Amino acid sequence: MKFWPRYTGDWKKKTAALSLLEKGVYSELLDYCYANECPLPSEPARIMAIVGARTAAEHTAVGNVLNMFFVKNGTGWHNERATEEIAKWHEKSTKAKASVAVRWNKERGDA
Repeated sequence: MKFWPRYTGDWKKKTAALSLLEKGVYSELLDYCYANECPLPSEPARIMAIVGARTAAEHTAVGNVLNMFFVKNGTGWHNERATEEIAKWHEKSTKAKASVAVRWNKERGDA
């Protein structure tokens, strides 16, 4: 996805108790999920590299955010909202492509 819907009210409610560092980590992790349309990798070292976490405080912030907003399963760390938004985007994109194909075929006289 080239962009993701960041609903300000939802963001403020969900992140109100986070530190500034944790908010930055959360934003970076969501950017990764949306940009790649996939969950975060399972391996902690790869997640730390994604956000550029180097200090102990940054590693702690990543762990806190993962535990608060992501669920780990066999394919990686998933954020429920991101998964839903990506699925909606795919559905909308598929419908738009089908609509364009119908219109294109009609204009070419194929339909």
